[in-house]
Amino acid sequence: MDRGYIYRNPMSLVIRPKSKKLKKDVRAMTLDEETKFVDFLLDHSINEYYYKNAYLMQLFMGFRIGEVLALNSGDIDLVHHSIKVKKTLTKLADGTIVMSNSPKTQAGNRTLPIPKAIEPYIIEQIQFSQALSDNEEKLLFKPPIVHYARVSSLNWQLKNILQKIGLEEFSTHQLRHTYATRSIEAGMSPVVLQKLMGHTDVSVTLNAYTSVFDKYKKAELEKVNQYYIEQNLLKPQSDKNIYLKDGTNLIDAKSFDEEDEDF
Repeated sequence: MDRGYIYRNPMSLVIRPKSKKLKKDVRAMTLDEETKFVDFLLDHSINEYYYKNAYLMQLFMGFRIGEVLALNSGDIDLVHHSIKVKKTLTKLADGTIVMSNSPKTQAGNRTLPIPKAIEPYIIEQIQFSQALSDNEEKLLFKPPIVHYARVSSLNWQLKNILQKIGLEEFSTHQLRHTYATRSIEAGMSPVVLQKLMGHTDVSVTLNAYTSVFDKYKKAELEKVNQYYIEQNLLKPQSDKNIYLKDGTNLIDAKSFDEEDEDF
């Protein structure tokens, strides 16, 4: 239509059917699980667990796994302590792994700050990758023999680690999900998290982590209520019971459960 080849869109009245596929909840690691996992990674070398630093970068920076595997040493800016995300590895229908010149979404093009705690491990990975003789693209995670790493290989190694430390099975995607969960728990705003995660719109972030945001909704609302009181916009009510005209006790202040969601 824009180029004048047709004058009417034949799909304009077509209603796209809604997917009946149930949404699969992705569980994040608990703090205890994450601590146990990270301790294991830090106690072992790259030679023992080839992709240990890829897991750390997902867990503490929120990378998609394809983005991590597409990184090369030129994407790392140690002077400004940041990493540019501009490519991703993609699996074609025939199973071939190719390097895409752009991330999963346009918003995926982003610059991520490197946390000080994991910068030494990123430097370690750069040094390790530079010592490889068959790494023309200077990839941070160049696998032995094959050209590009496969996500299945990282998930297999991750499964092996989790079995060793007695944790239930997780995928590499759940490491990214864990990063987002910890960020929300720390009080990061949805808009900032959206930018760091490379989501197209903040609604994607809110929908993906609804249950996590809901968990902290009441605490955030209490901040607003307290602000109103401090600015004398509201006055705190007394703890007296409230009765209707017929004598019904509407609210029993003594027995009121403050954890009630309707509070």
